[in-house]
Amino acid sequence: MAVRFIVIVLAALSIWTEASAAEPNDHPVLLAQANSNYETAKKLVEISNSKQDMSNSPGRIAAKEGLVNAFLLFVAFFFIYHGYIYFKNRALNSGNGGDSTSPATPKHKLVKIPGGVFEMGSDLFRNSKPVRQVTVSSFMLSNMVVTQEQWSSLMNGRNPSCNKEGGDHPVNCVSWEDAQAYIAKLNEKTGKQYRLPTEAEWEYAARAGNGGRWCFGDDESQLGDFAWYQANYHYIARKVGQKKPNSFGLYDMHGLIQEWVQDVWHSTYKDAPNDGTAWAAGKQTERVIRGGPPSGDTKSLCSASRNHASAEMKASDIGFRIAQSC
Repeated sequence: MAVRFIVIVLAALSIWTEASAAEPNDHPVLLAQANSNYETAKKLVEISNSKQDMSNSPGRIAAKEGLVNAFLLFVAFFFIYHGYIYFKNRALNSGNGGDSTSPATPKHKLVKIPGGVFEMGSDLFRNSKPVRQVTVSSFMLSNMVVTQEQWSSLMNGRNPSCNKEGGDHPVNCVSWEDAQAYIAKLNEKTGKQYRLPTEAEWEYAARAGNGGRWCFGDDESQLGDFAWYQANYHYIARKVGQKKPNSFGLYDMHGLIQEWVQDVWHSTYKDAPNDGTAWAAGKQTERVIRGGPPSGDTKSLCSASRNHASAEMKASDIGFRIAQSC
């Protein structure tokens, strides 16, 4: 038994070394290999346990011990690998924004978005049609999403986030109704009238005067400069404001986290208002989500991309930012 324990510990340490040397993109591969090994070991152990009439010959006993060792080795791998990933991510996030080279978080502020007319929607998405001309009045919009620190400070120290990184990480696992409760309390405290942006306001602000797929145009190679997404996120919690802002001075309008807006969800823009106001008619329990998730592909991060969820839905990739009428 002592020999078995020593062998498993040595093997586990070698796995730790391999995981430590791996790049973030290699982690899913390592984990997939581990899962494959686990399934094989589990099947073998089940077969072994089902054969109650097996003889107790030395060969049979050695075979059983080998299967048990394989299973225990996987368990050791599982906990050590995930422990390594957890503490490595914590170490990375103890810096300025998800990696040691990230700049300091910019100052949170409301940015005045000048009014204008734009083409809302896109033929790339079935639910973003028909493309139509919308007029938006000037309004104020937070340059970054609400953070866990901001939420906790206002809501009596409570942090509802699934990923409780704290500080300048985006608050998450908040429903549309939770966002409304936060804004109501903020209004009560400040005497001002904050709100969620309308869907039209959000897309207008995300485009920042650019009619392309993203705020900078259609050159996909630039997306990593403005967004945390599938190609660079690596499942490491990221702070707000670590990528370039768009020309309106807004951060993370593409990627990092999806954002609640005021509007009721409709599957197309048929009969949608064209004056920039929220679409209030319809099923009140379904609300619009904008911005791409951190694990999203390039298409899901397009300015016109839209999604929806129940107003009660809480998810680790959904947050919000506040707006104010001028």
